[in-house]
Amino acid sequence: MGFFGHSTGGGAVVLVCAEDPRCQAVLGMDTWIERVADDVIARGLTQPLLMVNSEAWTNGGNNYTTYLLAFFDKHLRGEAVGLLDGPSLAYPEVHFEKR
Repeated sequence: MGFFGHSTGGGAVVLVCAEDPRCQAVLGMDTWIERVADDVIARGLTQPLLMVNSEAWTNGGNNYTTYLLAFFDKHLRGEAVGLLDGPSLAYPEVHFEKR
C-alpha cells in the first residue's frame, strides 16, 4: 500500500506510515511537516519517502504526476524506473536531495 498526501495530508501520511507496517511507500506534496511529532521525525521512516515542493514545477506542466507514478511504480510494483535515479534532461527544473 502506498500513501500520497498534500499539505496537511502530506504530514498525515508520514504519520500513518510511521505507525502502519502495511505502508510500503509515501509521497508528500508540499508537506506541512510541523504537525508531525518530533519523535516521529527523529525516528524517521523505514519506507521510501518522496517529498515534493511545488516550487519545482515552474514550467506549468504536470511533471508531478510523472514523478508520482514513477515513485509508486518503483516502490509498489518493483518496476525499474530510471527517472528517479537523478536529474533528468526532460525535467531540468527538478532537483534531487537524498538523505
